[in-house]
Amino acid sequence: MGRLWVENLGGEFFIGKLTDLKVRQIKDAGCYSDGGNLYLQVSKSCAKSWLFRYMFGGKAHEMGLGSYTVVPLNEARKKAHDLYYALHELGQDPMVVRNERRKAALLEGKNQKSFEQCARERYEVLVGKFDNPKHAAQWISTLEKYAFPKIGAIPVREIDTAVIFELLKEIWIKKTETATRVRQRIEDVLGSARVLGHPFRDGINPASWKDNLDKLLPNPSKLKKKKPTPHFLSYRCQRLWKSCATKPAHLPVRWTGSESQYVLYSMRH
Repeated sequence: MGRLWVENLGGEFFIGKLTDLKVRQIKDAGCYSDGGNLYLQVSKSCAKSWLFRYMFGGKAHEMGLGSYTVVPLNEARKKAHDLYYALHELGQDPMVVRNERRKAALLEGKNQKSFEQCARERYEVLVGKFDNPKHAAQWISTLEKYAFPKIGAIPVREIDTAVIFELLKEIWIKKTETATRVRQRIEDVLGSARVLGHPFRDGINPASWKDNLDKLLPNPSKLKKKKPTPHFLSYRCQRLWKSCATKPAHLPVRWTGSESQYVLYSMRH
């Protein structure tokens, strides 16, 4: 277990020798002990920073804890206290402890990526695989319109089936084909995110269909496609009759197959 590095400036039992006023008043270069292995380092240019000095494995070590202008005295003491505990109570090298904490913080930040971040990263991978640039643009624009406003800011590891269901149910009946594509693209984004280290919240892809959303939403293949309304057909008929009225009576009027269907549908409804 490491030992305290105690200099003539004071021992570990005299913590809190510095005050904010004293720190501001110090002008001479040197190291000033606050106790508990915490030191204020003052350079010749009067720049002030914090050091944690200790002995471990028979060797002297110094760790920078930040500039005084960024890290105030109270915060520096908290940092030093955590390192002091790791050194004397746990027998760990404070330098190793700090590096492990930094790695954990980076991993935590990685796992906090939002859905929009992951979707745009996925798009950058897929964009070169589309044969038609228009299809590539549609892939991301669909998510921008229907997904990002609802779940774009949510970390991917916090998205569950309930969140996806709430997003899709608003457009599933009225825009079934679009909603189906949205679901497929969300599933793709979350699937690629899992491979990159963002685990699913409940163990399954929350946007998957089988044994998941199929229990909550009707099968899109069984939803009836909306037929043209009589109002629209009547409007088409009006245009056709108007066109006929402008022609001389002795000239024949040619009807296309689609126009005949519009007229018949309008007459029957």
